[in-house]
Amino acid sequence: MLHFDLVNIPIGSQIKKSYSLSFKLKKASTLLIETKNLSISNKLANLSSLRSFQYNGKIILFEKDIKLLTNQEIINYRKNISIAGNDDTLFNNMSIINNIALPLRLQNFSEKTIEKRIEELVLWLDLKDIIYRDIEKLNEHELSLLKIVRAIITNPKILILINPLSLNSKLNETILKIITGLMSYRTSILILENFNYNYHDIIKDLEIIKLNSVV
Repeated sequence: MLHFDLVNIPIGSQIKKSYSLSFKLKKASTLLIETKNLSISNKLANLSSLRSFQYNGKIILFEKDIKLLTNQEIINYRKNISIAGNDDTLFNNMSIINNIALPLRLQNFSEKTIEKRIEELVLWLDLKDIIYRDIEKLNEHELSLLKIVRAIITNPKILILINPLSLNSKLNETILKIITGLMSYRTSILILENFNYNYHDIIKDLEIIKLNSVV
């Protein structure tokens, strides 16, 4: 589904160093890429979600080289890919429900469909204690969870998560519930992690890649 073939990701124009990696994210699989560099995690997420095309090598998405995609194909593929990362924004001038519903509204889903999908997520993830609160009063862990909830509301084929876990064990249980639940629905999940969490003991059949820089 997503294949990086000898892809070099430059760190910056001033530093002659890059990160090189090769991997295949297959259908209904979960892949963890470990790196201490958050900037590289963000760049890799942007490449995987077609937000950026600055790289050397070859990237195959849904069996097609992304450099050969038409503008319409890029738009269509982006609808199948969701990302929840550190730089994502929740809007303070919108309610939590409207924040979560935003991706569906941008894709012109009906209000009936949006309402049903939100009800399903609230019930599945037991979000009733935070869904109606003032967004300014949520802590960073709750905000991170809501970013992931917003990312999965479209039922993406590929879900990209940057540092999804935190020191909040209760919320981690919910996030891991999301990951394992989506795996059963044939969603492919790419986790980009900068911290030392023991995912392997939690997620079954997890493939792990440790990303090292090369000059």
